[in-house]
Amino acid sequence: MVTGNRNVLVVDDEQPMREMMSNILADMDCEVFLAEGAADALAQVKQQDFAVIFLDLKLFGMNGIDPQAQAPDDPLRHDRMGGSV
Repeated sequence: MVTGNRNVLVVDDEQPMREMMSNILADMDCEVFLAEGAADALAQVKQQDFAVIFLDLKLFGMNGIDPQAQAPDDPLRHDRMGGSV
């Protein structure tokens, strides 16, 4: 049983990948949010608290590493952005 924050953000510019991840995570009782690109993901991160963010490393217009520099200051940012900050 999942307790606590179950919000998961899936960021991928390929719709089939977003749909597949959404279906898998929904089956795991997660609240799934989808973003087509980094700009959309950053907007959602500023409005919502996510337990996990799945971030495609090759996004159209911005790679998956770039959002780290633009993410809001957050002590958990390191963990949320793959531990490479």
